[in-house]
Amino acid sequence: MHPIAILSIIVLAVLVVFLPRKYAMVPLMLAASYLNASAGLQIGPAHLPPFRLLVILSLLRETIRGQIEIKWNGLDRVFILYSATLAIACSLRLMSFEGVNWVTGLTLDVTGGYLIARICMPKWDDVIFFVKCYAILMIPFAFEMTIEQLAHYNLFNFVGAPVTSYVREGRYRAYGTFGPILSGTFGAIGAILSIPLWMWAANSRKRYAFGIFSGMVITVAGATSGAVMTLFYGLVALGCWYIRGRMRFVRIGIVLLIAALALFMKAPVWYLIARISDVLGGTGWHRSFLIDQAIRYFRDWWMLGITHTGYWMPYQLSDGNSDITNQFLQQGVTGGIVPMVLYVIIIVMAFRYIGIGLKNSANLAFKEQFMIWGLGCALFGHTATFFNVSYYNNVRIFFSFLLAAIALLRFPLSVPDWEPEEVQASS
Repeated sequence: MHPIAILSIIVLAVLVVFLPRKYAMVPLMLAASYLNASAGLQIGPAHLPPFRLLVILSLLRETIRGQIEIKWNGLDRVFILYSATLAIACSLRLMSFEGVNWVTGLTLDVTGGYLIARICMPKWDDVIFFVKCYAILMIPFAFEMTIEQLAHYNLFNFVGAPVTSYVREGRYRAYGTFGPILSGTFGAIGAILSIPLWMWAANSRKRYAFGIFSGMVITVAGATSGAVMTLFYGLVALGCWYIRGRMRFVRIGIVLLIAALALFMKAPVWYLIARISDVLGGTGWHRSFLIDQAIRYFRDWWMLGITHTGYWMPYQLSDGNSDITNQFLQQGVTGGIVPMVLYVIIIVMAFRYIGIGLKNSANLAFKEQFMIWGLGCALFGHTATFFNVSYYNNVRIFFSFLLAAIALLRFPLSVPDWEPEEVQASS
């Protein structure tokens, strides 16, 4: 491991231990953003990537200080149940130390990150702080992605990322720390969140305008149609603010449209992904055919998931498996139908909490309501992206952070004392 990576981990570990709880998310977000999962400590057969190590330290710190205070709600319980069923199914299927070690690491990353975020974001102003940190973190990330796109050299190679960029169809794709697609997705979601933040922070809009611009630069530098579409979905969702009172009719219209397409299309409706890909480019046929194959071989994976999927597709990855470019199917492949259904329920509940948050904030300032709407738009961006790619690295941690922020919306918001005039003005 490079000395820069070692020094970074040590500094972040010290910050995790000694920073006040309000700022404890900062080193975790830095590790998740800038330190590749391949860096970290190797303790016997166990690999501890930087973020996982910091999650363990954070949980130990909160336990020792007796500060684990979470106001539990339905989303929390379903998330824990999802994690437990996924871990149990993987352990039963793999039945090896390596398998248990892998699923333990996955649980620490995703569930540990969620729990720490819930502990560190007990109030609405903590959620705002999280979004601000996200926007600011993207600025140096965008700088690196720009250098990488122009010079074809990845500055993050010092912390575990590949040295050179990917090339596909003669075009360079900046890798960052997540890979071209997921780095682009990271930037797209950050841009979506930064737009309501820009409107929220009236006195520091220039700073967060850089966040919007940086997110878009990251999206473009990744040079993938999937990330560009994530940004597009989020921008369309933000624009729907002006018809928020009629979103029920929009949802019904979408369902009816899909039903009509299913009736009149010769191919199954999920081949719309392939049709869109024919226009925008990409591997849409693969994603559509993958859904076909998952249905065809349902009996092979529904109970505990499946270890080998190479026979699903006419081509395979280097490990002999098919490329599961669908986050929902990835849950099924990993743990079977139960975790997959619970994962869908988590997303449905999160959208429901966005609606509850908007209802509870009806008498608050516009900026508070639009920030809640922005969280929903980021969730929508992730959800739409799930049909194009599976999250296999630290991007899934940021999704856990987002869910933890949304979980707070189950209860009436406590607006910080430093903005009473705006709250009174909107009442």
